[in-house]
Amino acid sequence: MKKLFIASLLGFLLTACDGENKTVNTETTTEKTTTEQVAQKEESEIKAIMLERIAEKPFTKNAKGTVIFNSVTDMFDDFGTFSLEDKNIKVISEKPLSIQLFHNTFPKLDAKHQIMDVEDVFISSLLKVFTYTNTNEITLEVIPVDLKTKKPINKKYNYKTTVSREKALEILKTYSSANSFDDLVNFDKNDPNNIVGYSGSDISIAIRNDKVRSYVANALKTGKLTVPTEYVIIPIGFDMNTLAEKLVKFDSSVFIQTRKLNDGNNAYRINLGEVVMLEGIGKEKKNLDYLTVQFGFVNDQNLILQMLAALSVSSTITPNSDKTFKEMTKMVDKASKMLKKQESIKIKSIVDGFTLELSIHKNLGGLSYFTIKKLETRPMKFQ
Repeated sequence: MKKLFIASLLGFLLTACDGENKTVNTETTTEKTTTEQVAQKEESEIKAIMLERIAEKPFTKNAKGTVIFNSVTDMFDDFGTFSLEDKNIKVISEKPLSIQLFHNTFPKLDAKHQIMDVEDVFISSLLKVFTYTNTNEITLEVIPVDLKTKKPINKKYNYKTTVSREKALEILKTYSSANSFDDLVNFDKNDPNNIVGYSGSDISIAIRNDKVRSYVANALKTGKLTVPTEYVIIPIGFDMNTLAEKLVKFDSSVFIQTRKLNDGNNAYRINLGEVVMLEGIGKEKKNLDYLTVQFGFVNDQNLILQMLAALSVSSTITPNSDKTFKEMTKMVDKASKMLKKQESIKIKSIVDGFTLELSIHKNLGGLSYFTIKKLETRPMKFQ
């Protein structure tokens, strides 16, 4: 009876307390509801995918919003690349962290493409470790295995390294426009195909392109950074109108046609007959960057005369036109002898700092191109 009385009393007191607090908490409840509604509205306006809705592995996010997994194995498993369940990832040790990744590949791939394939996985995997986990150092080995038998194909294709977060970031900054690992992540909330803070950015793809892949892989393996170089076109600054005036001597009907190129430049074309053509590339007709001459490498008297006229006029954009024209005809003569054994030919020569490039395609009816450029070797810039 006493227990029943106490229970009734407690119930009365709790009810009274609830009644007293209902008025007091109205503002708090209203504020909470309003905040939730705003959050729901903001979330509904996001077109991208939020990982919170689909995640299978626990994660947090850093200050930037990049997804951070609790472990490297969780991260690889979530990306669907390597998992303990599929037995294609092996943890050699937790401290220090050392893992092996068994990458499925085709054993009949030639050496060049086998290396490219392994390098791609090697770079991608290492950068993901430092982007999506808080790992400070890792020993990672990528072992290519036969897609069917799951047996290692050849040890010479294994890629192994021990690298720190600091060194990996230095390498990333050297070979890309990234300033942090967060730059490898896409945060676009308006892209319906993007998982915010999880999907890779354009830089995560560019860091593995053909220009830099081998440099990045070697730097991650050895710790030694070698900056690649590239040829940069130095504008020649010639006037297409001047070339047109000179070509009038050979064909009074010549005129300049203009078309817009995807890179923002213009192409200014002069046709000399049906096959032969001169095309200057640049922003302005009076100040062009380089010139290309198209012609047919065939035994036709008219086409040969038109080709010689085009080469003669195009040589005038260089300091010593006689010297340039002589070299161009020499290259044509050399190519004619090579055509007997080869389907396509590429010859390059440098005259007074100008690069002359001749390419002939026998399988395209002898269609040929002569390009005059001024090139300079510079350290590669990463956009």
